[in-house]
Amino acid sequence: MLTLPSLRETVEKYELLAKKSLGQNFLLDMNITNKIIRSSLEALGLDNFNGQTVYEIGPGPGGLTRAILAAEPDTLTVIEMDSRCINIMNDIKEVVGDRLEIVEGDALQYDFCQPSQKPKNIISNLPYNISVPLLTGWLKNLNHFKSLTLMFQKEVAERICAEPNNKNYGRISVWHN
Repeated sequence: MLTLPSLRETVEKYELLAKKSLGQNFLLDMNITNKIIRSSLEALGLDNFNGQTVYEIGPGPGGLTRAILAAEPDTLTVIEMDSRCINIMNDIKEVVGDRLEIVEGDALQYDFCQPSQKPKNIISNLPYNISVPLLTGWLKNLNHFKSLTLMFQKEVAERICAEPNNKNYGRISVWHN
């Protein structure tokens, strides 16, 4: 991983600006991505993801991807629609090899419930426009996953956590309450 350029250099190389149409919001601070992974591991009572599979949706420039890979999952499957980001994932794969599986496509069409011999974890800074459909699909099939560590845009998180009689309360709030 040390041979990879910095995230800033990667963003510049690929002229990567977040596309609103794809609901993108990139995590570029490795202190934050490392904290996300530490929190996920602590919640599971683990030191690393050895022996496990991790999925990431919308890896963008790869900040969270790098932090996940540093936690040593057997495999990390990234699902990405943006071809600019696929190129970045290919750069990372050149360094880490087959531990990184790259799926170019729509995460809403991906079968996360396929059988696996290893525990499955999802860690993702979710694209805004598909975060709720993904979440509801995963909650319907929660028994297929060991953990979900998910980051949402503030407005989506407020809708998820809203209590009755709150202006943000809606269908997604019912899942939480």
